Amino acid sequence: MNILYLNSRLPEFAEHVTDARNYALLKHVSQHHNITVVVVSENNKQPSLDHLQKFCDSYYQIQQKRIAPIQKLKDFFNNSSNHSLGLDFKALRKTLERLLTSNAFDLIHYGHAALVHALPKQNNIPVLLQLDSISPEIFIQQLLSDSITADLDHQKIHSARSLLHAAWENVDHIIVPTEKMKRHIQSYTAKTDITIVPPGVDTNYYVNNGSVNAMKTIVLSGAFNQKEDRDAIRNFIRQMWGRLQRRDRELRLFIVGNGASEEMRELNRLKNIYVATEVKDTRQIVREATAVIFPHQQCEFVNSHVLEAMAQSKAVIATQNAVAGLHVVDGQNIAIATTADAFAEKIITISNDEFQRRIISLQARAAVEAFHSWEVVARPLLQVYRKLISGIDPGLEQKPTRDEANNAIV
Repeated sequence: MNILYLNSRLPEFAEHVTDARNYALLKHVSQHHNITVVVVSENNKQPSLDHLQKFCDSYYQIQQKRIAPIQKLKDFFNNSSNHSLGLDFKALRKTLERLLTSNAFDLIHYGHAALVHALPKQNNIPVLLQLDSISPEIFIQQLLSDSITADLDHQKIHSARSLLHAAWENVDHIIVPTEKMKRHIQSYTAKTDITIVPPGVDTNYYVNNGSVNAMKTIVLSGAFNQKEDRDAIRNFIRQMWGRLQRRDRELRLFIVGNGASEEMRELNRLKNIYVATEVKDTRQIVREATAVIFPHQQCEFVNSHVLEAMAQSKAVIATQNAVAGLHVVDGQNIAIATTADAFAEKIITISNDEFQRRIISLQARAAVEAFHSWEVVARPLLQVYRKLISGIDPGLEQKPTRDEANNAIV
């Protein structure tokens, strides 16, 4: 079957969670379908052709002029029928119309809600919307608490939300990463089918290469340029680090990430805290950790970083919010805490109990392989494709991949 895939980000194996998710899902879907990718981009960055050419039949990148974030939002709210986050749809529509005229597509897959309005509904082509990339939904949720909204009135915000709700209703199917997101959309529209495609991780890239398990060393990894990561670090140090040091003066905290501010680097002055900046690949540091912690209360993509640590057979201590959408069981393959006191206590227990730590770490890798490897995560997406294209019950057995079909004995 022929799939037309549209997104506002480049699908590539990268440190950004959304890019890696799009890349991984496309890679696995391409084993069963022919993929044509159209990306609306705001920079000159080209994807790795060595990666994309392995599974994309065609690739189109539509260049956009770079627009400042504040202007993007103003354009979006002031003229939402023609603009979404500063995107001019003229070039995009021309490309899509040409592709639809010269190709017989069986399904259109939108990876960004704003792009749904770029093209009138094709009566004979089913439409799928993927809601896990950086899209207007995330901006809308943050607007009311963001200083950028100072000159945007509530009527315009309401109009933007209405545009999003219209996008949800004008597609045939929506895929989301969590049950919470599914319920949220269902509260606005009951007529659109919704399927959960959970978070995933590359289990070949994140592996246990002989963990060192340095004694009493906990690692907090994240992206320092993300507000939720900075808030998690600040709150953890303010609420828990003092009591942890009083309980165990040998305990060390390594804060690891990329793009650290001067505020983050100043944490090196505190006793037994070490900040490692500009670390794009955290695997080696995580490999040597006694445990990896995720004390996040608000998070968008932290659950993917939880999976990365679990895939490396690490004992993970996390909040309930940090494991949203993950197939985990407290005390079996992860340690989950709902209060600061409970979180600190679990750190003490895990860092001092080698047997419990080993059991959790082994079960963590097993859970990731069983429920969150990309091969497993892609299955519900493939089932949705089959249902939309041919009407076949998505519970039926998958067709063989291209390689399997080519290697079959006739």
